[in-house]
Amino acid sequence: MRLHSGNLVAVGLSFVLMLLVCQQNVVAGVVFYEDFDSYAPGPAPNGPPNYWVETNGGITIEVTSGVYCPTPNNSIHFLDTTSAAQGRLQAPFTPSVSVELECYIRSDNSEYEGVFVGLRSSEHGAGEADFYVGFGNESGGGQAGYIGILGGGGGWVKPDLLAYEEGAWYYVRRDLDCVTNEGTFYVEEVGNPSNNASYSIGMDYTASYVDEVDLWSSGSQGADAYVDTIRVIPEPATVSLLALGGFALLRRRRG
Repeated sequence: MRLHSGNLVAVGLSFVLMLLVCQQNVVAGVVFYEDFDSYAPGPAPNGPPNYWVETNGGITIEVTSGVYCPTPNNSIHFLDTTSAAQGRLQAPFTPSVSVELECYIRSDNSEYEGVFVGLRSSEHGAGEADFYVGFGNESGGGQAGYIGILGGGGGWVKPDLLAYEEGAWYYVRRDLDCVTNEGTFYVEEVGNPSNNASYSIGMDYTASYVDEVDLWSSGSQGADAYVDTIRVIPEPATVSLLALGGFALLRRRRG
């Protein structure tokens, strides 16, 4: 069967349009976004279906105004007042096998551990699946004044990823592929892009998907840290798959 030129053009245009739509959806297909600007200053948003807040006394997790990055107005603030305190803010998103997590973090007290940011999977129930990135101190093998990578089950795997300054914001990105169990952490000082570091590492515990953002403070008295503008984006592998399917369609039409 011969394909008329008009039909070929129509098929080609449809294919290009389909690719553009798919690419736009992948790029814009954020499965989680939070900058806390829609909340009034005060206690962290809590309760299903969006957030779960857990605290163990002596810690506050609050939306605060006037401290933010990169856009105004709010961020989430973790403040420990006792060494026994622990607290976390968790938020679910659509289960994804390959994601990019982005956020901004800041510590105002470099003598103590600050907040940690990571990905979790409901496959592990209450257990952590991925590594975390955050502010360390000397306890548990960390290093004061450094942003490092902490295991989901505890223990530092890269305590000295990047030295940081109190009161400065740092951009954090975590690329993770659950299929190949490969990934990378990248940290960069906001306003000073030459001050950056990266570290390649897969998940701490193997999982076939991730579906939760986890922010937590480990219980180090004096921790004073902020997180802002969290975004989780599926990796754009779908575009390549769709392209292969489109070429196969054209081959069948020509047959």
